[in-house]
Amino acid sequence: MFADLKVIVKRFRKDAMTFYYNFGEKIPIQYLIKKMSYFIQEYTQKSGVRPFGTSIILIGSDENGPCLYRLNPGGVYSKNYLCSFGENSIECLQFLEKRWNTDYTSKDSINLGILCLKEISDIKTTFENIQIAFLSKNNEIKIMGKKRIRNSIETLFSPERSLGKIFSN
Repeated sequence: MFADLKVIVKRFRKDAMTFYYNFGEKIPIQYLIKKMSYFIQEYTQKSGVRPFGTSIILIGSDENGPCLYRLNPGGVYSKNYLCSFGENSIECLQFLEKRWNTDYTSKDSINLGILCLKEISDIKTTFENIQIAFLSKNNEIKIMGKKRIRNSIETLFSPERSLGKIFSN
């Protein structure tokens, strides 16, 4: 439901800009997710409007470091280390939970995500149909280019290195 997502993102941006205008600092991610949760949850109770039909993954950082939030169409949110939604989301989450380690570098985490897509998804895992974003050390969201994704896939599944075996249990 792309139209629903556009409405929600527009509201996210408006709330963040209003907070910055009023207080002169970036909106805390916990405050933003809670505010958006109330907004989305309202649409499940108002008459004459339908609930939003989209889930959202929100990444950011707070005083404790990077955070990952999942916001469901009903307005329920949760803070996680790992999350997935959509087809095969339960199998994907089980796969990640079984192999996840908090000591992983960002490269290890990206490789684990690619391996999960390859193992769980029915779609062929190629650099053309994967998008990867991550939070850098200076709290900026970085989107990986197709070339870097291709290199990660080739390195992960090359016969001589076979890094995919590192994550298998």
